[in-house]
Amino acid sequence: ALPALPAAQHHPLWDAWELAAEQTLSLVLAQLCAAAAPSPPLAPSAFFAEQLSAFEAWLAFAAADGRRRPPGQLPIVLQVLLSPTHRLRALVLLSRFVSLGGWAVGEMLSVGVFPYLLKLLLSPTVELRPALLFLWCRILLYDPSTHADLVRDPAGFAFFCEQIRPLSAPPLSRLLSFFALSQLSAGSTA
Repeated sequence: ALPALPAAQHHPLWDAWELAAEQTLSLVLAQLCAAAAPSPPLAPSAFFAEQLSAFEAWLAFAAADGRRRPPGQLPIVLQVLLSPTHRLRALVLLSRFVSLGGWAVGEMLSVGVFPYLLKLLLSPTVELRPALLFLWCRILLYDPSTHADLVRDPAGFAFFCEQIRPLSAPPLSRLLSFFALSQLSAGSTA
C-alpha cells in the first residue's frame, strides 16, 4: 500500500488487550472450576476504569512536561463513551485533554470521537451537559471543518439553545453556548 502502513503488531494497545483477555479468561476459568458450588454473578471488568485511570495519570504527568504525543489510551476512551457507567468520567477527562490546545482536539477527532459526541448532544443526562458544552466549544474553536456537520445536525443548534434558555443556567454555560452558536452562525450562508 502507498503510503506504507506502519507496523501494528507492537502497538501498546495489544498489551492492554492481552491483559484484559487474560483477566477475563482467568475469571471464566475460576467460575468453571467453582461450577459445583453456588457462586456470585460475574463481576464487571475493571478494564475501562483502569484505562481511564491511566489516561488521568497521563494528563497529570506526561502533559505537564509539554509533550505533544497523544496518550495510548485515547482510542479506548472513545469506546468508554459507549458505556453509560464511565461516560461522565470519560467526558471530563477528554475536556482536560482538549484544554492542552488545538493539537489535542485534532488527536481526539482523529480517533473518531466526532459522531459519538454528536449523538451525545441528544442525551437527556443533565450531568453530561457541562463537559459536552466545553468539548464542543473547543472543537468549534480549533477545527472549523466540523462546523458544517454540526450545522446539518438539528441536535447541534437545539443543544446550545437549550443551555441558554433557562435564566437560572450557570453564566459559564450560557457564555459557552453563545460562543458555540456564534461560531456556527459565522460560517452559515442562511
